[in-house]
Amino acid sequence: MDDSPYRQHREMLLTGRSPTACCLQEFAISMFASYRFKFSSGCLRAFTVEQQGVFGEMAASFQRHGHNNPGFVGVCQKIITKRTKAAQDNLALLMRYQTLQKSGTPLDDYLVSLKTHQMQHRVNREKGYIDTDHLMRLSTGKGPAKLARAKNELR
Repeated sequence: MDDSPYRQHREMLLTGRSPTACCLQEFAISMFASYRFKFSSGCLRAFTVEQQGVFGEMAASFQRHGHNNPGFVGVCQKIITKRTKAAQDNLALLMRYQTLQKSGTPLDDYLVSLKTHQMQHRVNREKGYIDTDHLMRLSTGKGPAKLARAKNELR
C-alpha cells in the first residue's frame, strides 16, 4: 500500500478549490520550490482536524523523502502548471480589458473587470505563478520611465 499523502490526497491537491485546499496546495509547492513559492501560515488556523492531519502527513513525507517521492513531484508539477496557466489567462484578460477602455465599454463594467484582473495579477506575481518583468522589457522596448509606467499599469 502506498503511504504517500500526495497520492492519497491527490484529488484534493489537484482539484480542491476551498481556501484550505488551496493552502495545502501552496504548502506542497513551497516545499517543492521554496525559492519561487512562499507559504503563508495564516491559513493554518482555519484547518479542521482532518486537514491538520493531511498537513502533518505532507510535512513528514517531505522530511523523509524530499524530492525522491514521485507522487510529490507529480502533484507539485501539476499544481504549478495549473496555476501558471491560470495566471497567464488572467494576464491575457487584463491586457484585453486595458484595450477595452478605448472601445466604449461602459465605464462601471470596465473598471470592475479591470480592477479584478489587476488584483489577481498582483497576487499571481506575489505568489510566483507569473513573472511579467521580463515580458515587459522584451515587448515594450521603451526606456526606464516608460517601462516603469507600463509595469504600474499591470499592477
